[in-house]
Amino acid sequence: CGLEKSMKEYGPSKITKDKLMSLCIRCQKDRTLATKYNINVEDYDVLLAKQDGHCAVCPAVNSYGRRLSVDHDHATGKVRGLLCNNHNAALGHFKDDTQTMMNAIYYLEEHNARRD
Repeated sequence: CGLEKSMKEYGPSKITKDKLMSLCIRCQKDRTLATKYNINVEDYDVLLAKQDGHCAVCPAVNSYGRRLSVDHDHATGKVRGLLCNNHNAALGHFKDDTQTMMNAIYYLEEHNARRD
């Protein structure tokens, strides 16, 4: 961004001499969004506003100062929405296979019914 910033606005680095990232945290996030998802911070903020600041699956908000994860279709690269870390990882573990996810739902419904 070319702006002069304080050292606290730079993340830690194990490889640089001064032990700080060469980009400020904001610029690093901008670069990651652009290179990994082909969106910018403004696009991210629009998605976040559409989701009322919550994960698209649950009521979780970004906790511990972390952003919600950008969920995308691995086949097309298209951004689908923003998810909390748990649900983003869950979709990844299910490999976006809706039938396997439905099987998991049926499994839970069957076993949760037995709790009563």
